[in-house]
Amino acid sequence: MTAYRLNNIEAGHNGFSLTIDDWTVEPGSMVAVVGPNGAGKTTLLNVLAFMEKPKRGTLSFRSRPVDYSSPRSLLALRRNIAYLAQNPCLFNMSVRRNIEYGLRLRGVPRNIIGEQVKQILEELEMTELEHRNVRELSGGEVQLVALARTFVLHSSVLLLDEPTGNVDKARIGIVERRLAEMNESDGVTVIFTTHSEVQARRMADSRIHITAGRVAVN
Repeated sequence: MTAYRLNNIEAGHNGFSLTIDDWTVEPGSMVAVVGPNGAGKTTLLNVLAFMEKPKRGTLSFRSRPVDYSSPRSLLALRRNIAYLAQNPCLFNMSVRRNIEYGLRLRGVPRNIIGEQVKQILEELEMTELEHRNVRELSGGEVQLVALARTFVLHSSVLLLDEPTGNVDKARIGIVERRLAEMNESDGVTVIFTTHSEVQARRMADSRIHITAGRVAVN
């Protein structure tokens, strides 16, 4: 069973087109998507998150073609995914309540929410931020909260758009180690975008490069 299979895909809007002839993502893999701004990295993640329907081609998830005609089917697929956008939107409330939000939507019992939030705060070494309002945080701290909110969902697939882009250098290693643990110990499929070829080589099992909407698989 594959995690994703993209065949003869074309996606995009406003005159931009991302094309993928054939690409397969294996379950439990760590994939880096490398390319400059505007190359199509975010468009690819939107397709993988079932948020953007390709103009043509076939997208399969867990070896089954995605049915875009059924909102219920798309919602069920999205529940397998945790997606960190490049400019995440946090709510005007405490760090803790922001991290809890997705768990509450999924109906996780309150006592388990408390345990999971405590654990992720400790793993990302951000316990001291727990009760602060996100409006009081630095850009790097906001990114950590967004990462924590994504990680705590324990989804089978993580889609991360520039996950360490705004993180303080001292904390990048913490984030990368946690991602590696989730991938290696829990079998989470991780697909992340980055401008850094060094980071891609350091973290990923495989890499794809996107230039002007064209994908090259390494």
